[in-house]
Amino acid sequence: MSGFTTIPFWLLVLIVGIIILSILFSIYGIFKKVRFSILNIVSLIVITVFLSIFPLYRTRGNELEFFISELFKGSWWAVVVLLLCLINIYWWYHFFKFLNKK
Repeated sequence: MSGFTTIPFWLLVLIVGIIILSILFSIYGIFKKVRFSILNIVSLIVITVFLSIFPLYRTRGNELEFFISELFKGSWWAVVVLLLCLINIYWWYHFFKFLNKK
């Protein structure tokens, strides 16, 4: 574990808070058909970065194979990551659709 440093508790709370707020705003936006704003873009970036970094802490080797096996076992974190992926794909699709209208 050389090279890893511990994250201060306040920073961990801040990061988790930002991720949770981004997820909640994204879900709210899906149901209320919110137009794109700065908060949508920030939510997209935060969730995308989270989905990019999260597997690095959970796996050692073939990430996709590990993720699929955990998903079939019914692991809670795999279900959450899958839902985040679907939300993220939905928002990126609408983001590019929004860019094409301009």
